[in-house]
Amino acid sequence: MAGLRRARDAWNRYWFRPAPAIDLDVLRIAAVGFQLILLWGADWWWGPMPAHLARTAALPDFFYNPIGVLFVYSELGGPRPTLGPVLAIYGLTWVAGVLALIGWFTRPAMAVFAAGSVLIVTFYYSFTDFHHVESLLLITLLLLAWAPVGRTLSVDALRARLRHNIGERRFEPWDQAGVTDLYAAWPVHLVRVLFALVYLSACVTKLNLDGGGLFRWANGSTLQYWMIQDSYFFSSQVALWFSQLPLPVLAVASWGALAFEGTFWTAAVWPRLATFYVPAGVAFHLGIFATQRAAFFPYYALYACFLPARRLLLAARERITADRPLVLYDAACLLCLRSMTILQFLDWFDRIAYVPLQQDPLPRLGRVDAAFRHRALEQMHVVERDGSLHAGFAACRRLAWRLPLAWPIVPFLYLPGATMIGSFAYRRVAETRERFETCDGDACMLHRRR
Repeated sequence: MAGLRRARDAWNRYWFRPAPAIDLDVLRIAAVGFQLILLWGADWWWGPMPAHLARTAALPDFFYNPIGVLFVYSELGGPRPTLGPVLAIYGLTWVAGVLALIGWFTRPAMAVFAAGSVLIVTFYYSFTDFHHVESLLLITLLLLAWAPVGRTLSVDALRARLRHNIGERRFEPWDQAGVTDLYAAWPVHLVRVLFALVYLSACVTKLNLDGGGLFRWANGSTLQYWMIQDSYFFSSQVALWFSQLPLPVLAVASWGALAFEGTFWTAAVWPRLATFYVPAGVAFHLGIFATQRAAFFPYYALYACFLPARRLLLAARERITADRPLVLYDAACLLCLRSMTILQFLDWFDRIAYVPLQQDPLPRLGRVDAAFRHRALEQMHVVERDGSLHAGFAACRRLAWRLPLAWPIVPFLYLPGATMIGSFAYRRVAETRERFETCDGDACMLHRRR
C-alpha cells in the first residue's frame, strides 16, 4: 500500500503541482498564433482559406464523405454544410482566435476557437484524403480550452491588475513570472507526452514494416525508394539528389530517424533533454519538407511546450537589469497609476524601476526643490543611471527601447516631425488627463487650475 501511495503521489506531482502560468501562456500564444496562420492560408499551394473553402463547398456531393463531428451530424439527418454557414464559422473562429491570442476573454475565446478550428478542418477533410499533420495542434487547442490560460501575457491579466491597483489607489509592481497555478502543468505535460507517442508510434510502424522488421526499413533501399518517388511527385531536386547517395549513407540516415523517433520520449520525462531534441526535431522536419514536401510546421509551434519560459525570463533579467532607468510618477494620480501598471506589465525583462514623486529623497537625484516636483507633475520624467533626465515624449521614446512589444514602433518615433507631433500629443493628454480618469491628486489639481 505504501508503494501505491508513493506512486499515486508521484503521478499527482507530475500532472498537478503549482507551475509557472507563463509557461502555459507561451504555449497558448504559439499554438493559437500558428493556427491563425493556417486559417489565413489553407496551405502553401491552395492560397487563402476562404477561397479554398469556397472551392471545396462547390464540389459535387459525390466528393462529400463526412468525418468526425460532421459524420455524427449527417447520421442525425443533418444536411451537407453550405458555404454560408461555413464562412460564418470561419469568421467567428478568426475573431475568437485573435481574442485568444491577445488574451481578451481568454478562456471562452479559447473554447470557441478550438471548436471552430476542428469544424473547419473537419469540413476541409470531408472532401479529400485526410492527414495527421493538424491533429496534434487541434488536440492542443482543445486541451488549452480546458486549461487556466490567460493568467499572464494577456489583456485579461492586465485588466485584473489595473482593477487591483486602482482599487487600492497605489501602484504595486506585479511579476508575471511569479504567477503559478495548480493546473498549469498538466496541459503542457500532456502535449509533451503526445509528442512522445506520435514519434514513438512512427518508430514502431517503421520497425514493423510489412512484417519485415528492423533491417527492412533501415537498409537504405526503403528510404531511397521513397526519395525517388517523391522526387517525381513533387519535382523535388533535393529528394532526387538524396536518392543518389550511397546506400550506406541512406542507411545511416534511416537509423538516425529511428533513433530520434524512438528516444524522443526521454524529453517528456526529462525536459532538459529538449535542449537537444527540439533543435533536432526542427532539423528533422525541415529535411522531410525539403525532400518529401511533408509540412509538419505545426510541430515547430508546439515545441513551445518544452520551452521553460519562466526560467529563461529570469535568467535574462539577471543579465540586463543593471542599468535600469527610473520612472518618476505621481502616486496620488489614478491616471498615473494606470499608466505605470500598463508600463510595468509590458516590462517583461524588468528593465525599468518605478519611483513615486512623493518619495524624499529621490534616487539618483537626492532632495529636489518644489520647482522640479512641479515639472515632474506636469509630465513624466525618466532618470538614467548617469543622472541624465528625459521628460514627456522624450521619456516615452527612451522607455520604448526597454519594452519588446514597443520595438516595432521605435523607428517611427524618430521620423522627421515625430518629436514635434509626439510632444504636442503628450502635452494635450497631460493637460486634460482629468477627462480620462477621476482624479484627486496634486497633479490633477495642477491641471484643473489651468
